[in-house]
Amino acid sequence: MKSITVLKLKVSSNPHEALERIAIASRKARNAWLDDWLLRARGTPESKKQPRQSPKLDKHGNSKPLSESTKLYHAITASVPDLGTTQASMLAAAVNSNLSAKIDWRRGATDNGKRPKRRDAILNYEDRPPFFTGLEIPLHNAHTTLTCGDRMVIEIRRPMRDIQSLRVELSLRDIPPGVQKVLREIASGTRKLSDSKLLFKDRNKAWYWHLPVTFETEQRSDIEAELFATIGTPKGRQSDRPFAMKLPGRTWYAGDGRYLLSQVSRLVGLRKQIGWRYRLRQGAGHGRKKVDDAVKRRREQEHNVRNEFRRRLIVDILRQCERSEVGKLVYREPSLPLREKCWFGCVGLEFDWTRFASDLKNAAARKGIVVESKQYKWKDAQNDGYLPKKAKASEDAS
Repeated sequence: MKSITVLKLKVSSNPHEALERIAIASRKARNAWLDDWLLRARGTPESKKQPRQSPKLDKHGNSKPLSESTKLYHAITASVPDLGTTQASMLAAAVNSNLSAKIDWRRGATDNGKRPKRRDAILNYEDRPPFFTGLEIPLHNAHTTLTCGDRMVIEIRRPMRDIQSLRVELSLRDIPPGVQKVLREIASGTRKLSDSKLLFKDRNKAWYWHLPVTFETEQRSDIEAELFATIGTPKGRQSDRPFAMKLPGRTWYAGDGRYLLSQVSRLVGLRKQIGWRYRLRQGAGHGRKKVDDAVKRRREQEHNVRNEFRRRLIVDILRQCERSEVGKLVYREPSLPLREKCWFGCVGLEFDWTRFASDLKNAAARKGIVVESKQYKWKDAQNDGYLPKKAKASEDAS
């Protein structure tokens, strides 16, 4: 089994002006190909620009049409000529992969029983184009070199046509020893360096290096357990437990729902107080920014509370699996209609089911536990006795 962990390391010493310039060029290039693709998809003639190499010919001697990645690359280089060729190729491949991906089944978008691709959903006005607004710099592993000593030095080759090399430093003082060991293995070549990115977080006003690291583990055992969301609000001691897990010989309830509900309700109430306090000002005056910052802080606190709840929930679930030597966890993910009958729907809270499933699968793989997701439908809940079945009409009714 493979699990991926993204290391988010703060950059201590960096040429901010150069990084910001590269990030702005990458953002412009990423959005420029979206405009080019949409215009061509709506009937605008394609660019007449041809690649430097001779075009490939088919068996009849005719030149083959250009691939979508090649067309996007030409659009990027035409709109941002100062961007490096490697950066342009990575952006074109990333955006083409995003458009070629299928729509998530949780969104309920189907086309004759099949999930359509994102590009088709955009053209049918069922989805919006993924325009990018953040400051992000993709780094190709072949053009990135790490040097680990007292400080970690990241050398980026040819990010722009006029920048031959760019050096970014990370301080190892505040990094845990385990993460330092992984970084030294990558720098020495014993562990493979994956494609990474530099991301600017406006909240902290700092650059961060996001490095994905892959770990391989073996399955712990053949013992199975089942995880499912509780339907309705359970009574008794389990009234604040959103999830239940069937372990060998016992049933265990997970999640501190009382803490989540109280904290979210408190933060929502504080936001409403701020709105009522300044309701007559209609967003005018010199103190408008102060009001917006106060509301933004409450929203960030609510976001952190939800993330902490999800993280603790996954830790508790995996701890119970380790105690029972579980090697396979079957996660019964509720369908869209059934989510309204779950604990979160009954108390009026939102829950990121997609993020929870991906985080659970990734975290379980590091513990040697395989997670298999199966959809839990309305009929399944009725057969298990969690929902009442509809009464059948009597055949003898007049």
